Formats: sequence, C-alpha cells, structure tokens
Amino acid sequence: MSGSSKPPPPASVALAARLSGGDPSCNVAALDVGTYSNTTAFVAVPTGSEEGGSTVSVSCAVTPNAGGAGYKVNLNVSVGGESLQVDGDVLASGTSSMIEATFTDGSNVYTSGECTLALAGAANPAITTGRIWATLDCADLTSAAASCAGSASFVFENCE
Repeated sequence: MSGSSKPPPPASVALAARLSGGDPSCNVAALDVGTYSNTTAFVAVPTGSEEGGSTVSVSCAVTPNAGGAGYKVNLNVSVGGESLQVDGDVLASGTSSMIEATFTDGSNVYTSGECTLALAGAANPAITTGRIWATLDCADLTSAAASCAGSASFVFENCE
C-alpha cells in the first residue's frame, strides 16, 4: 500500500557491566542485559523486553559530531533498580577518553567523567550512526558510599 511504512525497530542493547574494588559495596553491582559473550557474539534485547522479571528500558543516540571526526554518544539502559548511562564524544576509531559514565546499583550512584571507551567487536565499523559496539573502563567511579572501578562491554543498536 502506498504511504504505509513500518516503524523503526526499537533501541536494543547487549550489555555486561561490573563494578569492582576494595570496598565491599563495589563487588555487588553487576548489570547484564541480553547476552554479551565476547567481541564476536551477542544477543541484544529491545526496550520494553523483560529481563529477570523487570522491564528493560533502552534509549540511545549515536550521531556524527559537528567536527566530523567522530560521534556524539548518549547511551542509557536500565532494568530493575540498576542502570548505566554513557555520554561523550567518541572517535571514529581507536580509544576515546574523558567519557562520562554513571552506574546505578539500586541504592548507590557511581559517576566519573574520566572513563575510556574503546571500539570493539566484529561489526565493521564498530561505530556508525545509530550503532556502537565498545568497551568502557572507569578507574575511579565515586559515590557517597565508595570509590570503585567499573567496566562494561556493550552493543547498542537502532539508536537515534
């Protein structure tokens, strides 16, 4: 039929995120959404899916930045009381620094503006408009409760 179009697919994610460190509160936080096995295998789940009895919420934007040398990313995923948010300017290849990240484990919010993001995975390219496949490392995420390290491996797809 003329004039009919399918709606775009919903934003989706495969994510494995962890906090770690000397403080006991650092070693309890983990956020797994979908299945992220390694840099070549994943099963992403769309926003609105159920994981562990809770609804997954995914919103993301991966758009070319004004300078043309990379992308502006805004990535958000939450399930239950846990969430991850990543914001920053990402180079089109290699590793980007000064990435902002916020991990929430239900009772504590850990933040850093000094994380590194490395493009990874079998997708070629690993980042393009609407998609990113990467690893995130944060040496010093701080909250009122503790200072922890954090890491995440993820694929966000069907982003704005």
